[in-house]
Amino acid sequence: MKALFCHDGPTYIDNKGNYYACVLTDEIIDRYFYICNEFTLVNRLRMIENGRNYVPVNHKKTKIVEVPDITSINGIIKNRKKAKEIVEEEVKKCDFVIARLPGFIGAYGVKYARKWQKPYFIEMVGCPLDALWNHSLRGKMLAPFMYLYTKKILKDSQNTIYVTNEFLQKRYPSKGMQIGCSDVEIVIEKSVIEKRIKKINDMDKNIISLGTIGTLNMKYKGYDTVIKAISELNKKGNKKYYYKIIGAGNKSWIEYNINKYKMEKYVEIFEPVPHNQITEWLDKEVDIYIQPSRTEGMPRALIEAMSRACPAIGSNAGGIPELLDDKYIFRKNNWKQLSEKIVLLHQEEMKNQANCNFNISQQYEEIKLEKIRKEFYDLFMIQNFKEKKSD
Repeated sequence: MKALFCHDGPTYIDNKGNYYACVLTDEIIDRYFYICNEFTLVNRLRMIENGRNYVPVNHKKTKIVEVPDITSINGIIKNRKKAKEIVEEEVKKCDFVIARLPGFIGAYGVKYARKWQKPYFIEMVGCPLDALWNHSLRGKMLAPFMYLYTKKILKDSQNTIYVTNEFLQKRYPSKGMQIGCSDVEIVIEKSVIEKRIKKINDMDKNIISLGTIGTLNMKYKGYDTVIKAISELNKKGNKKYYYKIIGAGNKSWIEYNINKYKMEKYVEIFEPVPHNQITEWLDKEVDIYIQPSRTEGMPRALIEAMSRACPAIGSNAGGIPELLDDKYIFRKNNWKQLSEKIVLLHQEEMKNQANCNFNISQQYEEIKLEKIRKEFYDLFMIQNFKEKKSD
């Protein structure tokens, strides 16, 4: 079976031709080999100087086909025709299509799968309305179109995996077979909660480290909301709040906000590390995890932090309220409300939330999600190929 995965991406590539993951790691790609024995990824490529801090993609296992950039208005005008031609040609070669939305390449995958009568399923991982609206002025112009365009595609989808349990399903409903299944990969370690409680007991009550994981150059990640909140908190009382961010991308926008609020001593940006080192960073560096996003599907980083028993605060974007206690949800962009939530997390309350978040994260354990996902895959294969899975 030949599977075609259509997604805007990007995949990173260095000057030696080595590929690195932005979204699709080898571990995630391995999931699809349950229903295929050939896997082709169609998406954008983005050049990087070297892959020292990125996760390699085994391109011997995965064929990668480049599509020109169509994520900007200029790119759409110049490259849309070529992008459509590439996607259509690859769709004709495959047995079925996996379309990750939102995004134009995923949408083209659905369009040509329908045209050439190829089975497909959609992975719905985010809200284009929120993402574009919080991106830029040009994004605001494109947001209503992408919202209606995506909603129409989902309405007619016969097979859909949503990463949320409620939010995306309500905003982009589908009449076909569907499941709610996050794409996070976590392994629950029972010793984590004991270590976290000890960390909280041993911490200096007057020095609090907040942490966020995410792509640095995406303004909709909301880092500025946290920087503003702790700049005000640090003007009051004896407690000092530090903010630690880890991720890849251009950090100039974050540095602008650091300078704007004179927070050079209190905000630290960490270079990205391989995924298997993220848990160590969360355990060592983070007292309270913050998910300040202006738009989200179901944030994998937040679930990973919860699996490390981190007390957490999140905005009301996307699927975040499905994960956290209501009293630790703040209105996106509202730094005053965020600062109030931070203050609520005194030492005893941090221990309560550590236990609560750790228990919730167990619903997202890899083995449980894999079972849900494979049941969906089996039904998809039976419906379309009269077989349970590929050999």
